Amino acid sequence: MMSKISLRSRVVMLIPMIVILLAVMLSAGIPLVVAQASGVHKGEEGHERGMMKRETAIVLIGHGVPPSDFPRNELRAAIKALNEMSGHSHGEGDGDDGHDHEGIELAEKLINWPLTRENNPYYFGVKAIADSLRSQSDLPVFIGLNEFCGPTTDQAIETAIKQGYTNLIVTTVMMTPGGGHSEKDILSSMKRAQENYEHVEMTYAWPFPVERIAGVLHQQVMDVIK
Repeated sequence: MMSKISLRSRVVMLIPMIVILLAVMLSAGIPLVVAQASGVHKGEEGHERGMMKRETAIVLIGHGVPPSDFPRNELRAAIKALNEMSGHSHGEGDGDDGHDHEGIELAEKLINWPLTRENNPYYFGVKAIADSLRSQSDLPVFIGLNEFCGPTTDQAIETAIKQGYTNLIVTTVMMTPGGGHSEKDILSSMKRAQENYEHVEMTYAWPFPVERIAGVLHQQVMDVIK
């Protein structure tokens, strides 16, 4: 009788210890499970961000300047034809294909004219900005020029798409609000591209907050004053 009571007493005494042990095991196991689940989720998010980054490219648009060594006797007609073909806000056309053969040839000649630091320093200025933007964003940057030479805005967008980028962020060095190039021409090029490549997502990173533009100018002025 004494041994039975003793055994029962021992079992009763062990119950709290078992409960405590289970509690300790559970408290140690729950964070492990959560950590594993959280790790998988974060990995998936990181993978998605990586995939999106691989599909994303920047298209940087500059104003454009005619190459200085383009034949002067052909320049005016070439610019007129190019503006009409592009449907620019100051062009006389609407961007359709109803252009004379000579005008098309002159426009293509202007677009394909080789650019050098000597004949088009503006292009290389835009390129320097693009190189810095590429370094800071770790994203590919394609250069387009709104008028006067190539590569055009349409060409820059199409080149990015043909290289496999399906998420394009289009922006421009023309930051001042109210300009026809920024407000109309670039959007027209994006619209044309969207009609041909419906699977591509395009975002126009414009307009710039005037405070941000003023901040850059302020810093430049302060650097001179100092």
